[in-house]
Amino acid sequence: MISTRSDAIERLKSFLYDGDRVYASVISVSNNGMSRNMKFFKIASNHILDLTGYIIFLKVAGAKKGRGQYNDCALVEGTGMDMKFHVVYCLSRIMEIKLEKWDL
Repeated sequence: MISTRSDAIERLKSFLYDGDRVYASVISVSNNGMSRNMKFFKIASNHILDLTGYIIFLKVAGAKKGRGQYNDCALVEGTGMDMKFHVVYCLSRIMEIKLEKWDL
């Protein structure tokens, strides 16, 4: 079980490498457009690795756990930019590697 920020980063480093593609999908957008529920994945060896839980745990770009039917999503607030890119960019900065964002 992951209990600290450094544990989560080390775990991510075991399967997320420099130059990897992170796929992002917006599941829902709030009525006022100020927040989005999103999911993040990596595809490796024909398997889908869900990164959303790590992003919530690390609070990447201020991400929180979604509410209600979106409790398996990362709730990210903000407007005026590509929020999927922002989350992936912040994750790459935390991990000190270069990641690519791809839309689903």
